[in-house]
Amino acid sequence: MLYGSRRLHAACGRNDEAIADFHRVLELAPTFSLPYFHAAVAYHSQGRFDEALGVLDAGSRQGLRVFWSDCIRGIVFAKQGRRDAAQAVLDDMIASRQRTVVAPASIAWVAACLGDFEGAFAWLDRAYAERDALMACVHVYTDLFVPSLARDPRFRAVLERMNLTDVAP
Repeated sequence: MLYGSRRLHAACGRNDEAIADFHRVLELAPTFSLPYFHAAVAYHSQGRFDEALGVLDAGSRQGLRVFWSDCIRGIVFAKQGRRDAAQAVLDDMIASRQRTVVAPASIAWVAACLGDFEGAFAWLDRAYAERDALMACVHVYTDLFVPSLARDPRFRAVLERMNLTDVAP
């Protein structure tokens, strides 16, 4: 239950609670990697980018899936103005799809943070076609990571296709 509550705290913008839950999870299960992602999301949401990157590094050592880590890393780099670093992460995520699972929605968010909305929507279309599991919460994470993408009229069509218009912000 603690894991689920931390994820919900982060998604609802209750970042302090998400971070507190993350530290409790570390005490109970320090090698469980996914909480590192949600802690990084919470730190990102607070603008605490260096802490987000630090948590991602720690999560990587615990086996956090690369695309989870790279997604937030690319978003943070873009928001820090480190465009070259963010673009390198994005390029690596795309290239990595040849050898491992990389969720197309995660690529879309990084592309959008770099200002490439055309590319972001192409990746969201791909995410839909490939039945990317992240599409179930695309409305939550898009609004959290790239609010301007969530406000783009084309995003409404994505939500309609997913039957998410009744739960989207």
